[in-house]
Amino acid sequence: MKFLVLSFCIFLFGSLLVARADTATNLINGHLVILQDGSLQPVDDSALDKIEYFALYYAAKWCPSCHTFTPKLVRFYNDYKPSHSNFELVFISEDNDSNAMLSYVKEMAMPWPVFKYNNLMHNGFGTFKAPGIESFGSDGIPDLVLVDASGKVLSDSYRNGKYAGPSMVIEDIKRMVH
Repeated sequence: MKFLVLSFCIFLFGSLLVARADTATNLINGHLVILQDGSLQPVDDSALDKIEYFALYYAAKWCPSCHTFTPKLVRFYNDYKPSHSNFELVFISEDNDSNAMLSYVKEMAMPWPVFKYNNLMHNGFGTFKAPGIESFGSDGIPDLVLVDASGKVLSDSYRNGKYAGPSMVIEDIKRMVH
């Protein structure tokens, strides 16, 4: 009997690990677009299969701090991404409408994928409260969150409930993502 119970527990635990193995990828698959020739075009989801780390960037056009940080993030990404094919950054807009999001993506020349605006549940004030990709965001922006493919948070702009800033996450990415 003990063997049967132990076998069931191992099976159940193993099943949970397999089920969570692509949680972040599943939350992102089918929801990404990228700026090409002035408009947002769908991203090929098959490219996400090799991604082990996602940096989720929560920001908005109306946010002055985002305007200060985003150009730094663009420079980091352009330098870092070419040698790290297992890493991807995804912009998750907290703008008030899709036109503002597109304007911000263009203005900042964001080279990374963007989560489709109409697929987000947000309040437009920098606080996400939804069970999907929004659940990784904290109580303010700019917020950069590093997660692995299973959805485990590895680094966040918020540390122990206090804002440490997204630059700290960039340093963690450099240290953790190989």
